[in-house]
Amino acid sequence: MKSISPVSGSPEPEYEIMIIGKGNKQRPAKLILDQNAAMYLREWLEIRGSTPGALFCYITRGDHLRRVEHNLSPRALHLILKNRIAGANRAAELIKALT
Repeated sequence: MKSISPVSGSPEPEYEIMIIGKGNKQRPAKLILDQNAAMYLREWLEIRGSTPGALFCYITRGDHLRRVEHNLSPRALHLILKNRIAGANRAAELIKALT
């Protein structure tokens, strides 16, 4: 994925992304995302950079991108999101208990 931009005149929050495929061919695709998802995707693209390869790739404990040429497996992505959500829920419960 190369870029993400809003589609004007769409009844839903629709974004157009540019996908770079085999042979460096670029093609547009449309996604329906809420504003937060679009914002986080833009931030990730800034961190990930424009190196050809997988959109979601491995990050080392030292916060270095690794193995951009290989996708994260669906299972790995599921576990990462599950752990992040659990951590956010614990933080929210702690804040609620302290206020």
